[in-house]
Amino acid sequence: MSRRAYSTIVGLFLCFALGFQRGRTPFGYDFIRIFVPCLLVLNSLHWFIGPTKGVWKAVGFCTSLTAFSLIYFSFTRSQGNDFADFATFLFLFVVAQYLTFWALSPDNSIRTVAGATNLATLFIILLGVFMNTHGAITPRFTEGRLLMSPLGALLMTATSVAYKWNVWIQVTLVCTIVQIGIGLFDIGATNNLRWMVVCSVLVICAALGLAAFWAKDSNKLLTPD
Repeated sequence: MSRRAYSTIVGLFLCFALGFQRGRTPFGYDFIRIFVPCLLVLNSLHWFIGPTKGVWKAVGFCTSLTAFSLIYFSFTRSQGNDFADFATFLFLFVVAQYLTFWALSPDNSIRTVAGATNLATLFIILLGVFMNTHGAITPRFTEGRLLMSPLGALLMTATSVAYKWNVWIQVTLVCTIVQIGIGLFDIGATNNLRWMVVCSVLVICAALGLAAFWAKDSNKLLTPD
């Protein structure tokens, strides 16, 4: 699978997410039953953009999908009572998966796409499952923003790697990450979750750091030798 094909798949998944959230609570019951399995399949597909041979791509995809299935069905059988175990196993596998992909893929651009895919998957699932199982109260607009913004950031990353980064995409990506931080702050303040407020500050700082990095890189290109 080419990078452009993968960016197209991410775009189609974003369209699916837009349709999914219409007329329902984004992080409601259907989120765990429908959206999470689809997102895990999308995550597994990123193995096909790696530079390894076709058979190893298939092995990576099948291994990823099998591990995700075991973690997911173990959680659903517990009827949402083992969130801590689910979060721990999901986090450990996603990290292990990315490190394996990173070791097998010397191309930094492909590593970037894989990192964005795994990060978006981890963020959306852990946040959505936490809100679902703990009954967090938040405006539907904020929930929708926290569902769509990470996918939008993933699409911008995948598309830019497939084609070319430009300053407008960089600015939009930074604004999207800041929007995620604001959404986390809204949920944390509404439900008195201080740790989520801290996470929102960290996300906004990460966005500003990314903006500073790109600005510094642009200055190097504009400065004559």
